[in-house]
Amino acid sequence: MLVLGLTFKENCPDLRNTKVVDLIEGLQRYGMEVQVVDPWVDPEEAAREYGLTVNADMPPQDTYAAVVAAVAHRQFAELALEQWQQLLTPSGVLLDLKGIVPRTMGALRL
Repeated sequence: MLVLGLTFKENCPDLRNTKVVDLIEGLQRYGMEVQVVDPWVDPEEAAREYGLTVNADMPPQDTYAAVVAAVAHRQFAELALEQWQQLLTPSGVLLDLKGIVPRTMGALRL
């Protein structure tokens, strides 16, 4: 599973009061292996504060059964339709918490 974004709000490195950590912990309790990408986060701070490994860059050519767009960083909002499609396995689920995924992807929205 891939989670895009960890910070408290978009385009900001602030990790204080982020609720994405709660989401990740919930997924992990269900036995899911979660990868986190956030270009705004200091990886050392994320490891120290939350015990999480955070990558600054999108994984190269990996596909996921589930992707959660959790923070609307411009790097994620600017992804082209093809880039979103390349992240998912053919029957993958895309959850868009911030309304940044192209509507043609049929993402689940909250």
